[in-house]
Amino acid sequence: MGKENVVSVLIPRCEYMVIASLGVLKAGAAYQPLDPSYPPERLSFMINDSSAKLLIADESLLELLPDYKGDILLTRDILNLPKSDAIIEKPHLDDFWL
Repeated sequence: MGKENVVSVLIPRCEYMVIASLGVLKAGAAYQPLDPSYPPERLSFMINDSSAKLLIADESLLELLPDYKGDILLTRDILNLPKSDAIIEKPHLDDFWL
């Protein structure tokens, strides 16, 4: 993911919403929250209009986007990932600007 990419997130309002937003931002992409209470037509428009590269979704909410053909990452798959011992690089001073 890069600065030009958008990741849509369709999950219920819960603690995972914050985790998903931080993960997307950490990956360098823009975060687009999708409210499950919106009509399916509006959700589809929002995803298409933003040209989202990835949809992070709860499996129970996929029925709201029956026509979505892009990449999907389900929350259950994220929760089952093995823990990583990767060393996280600290941001460089040049990465901060106003």
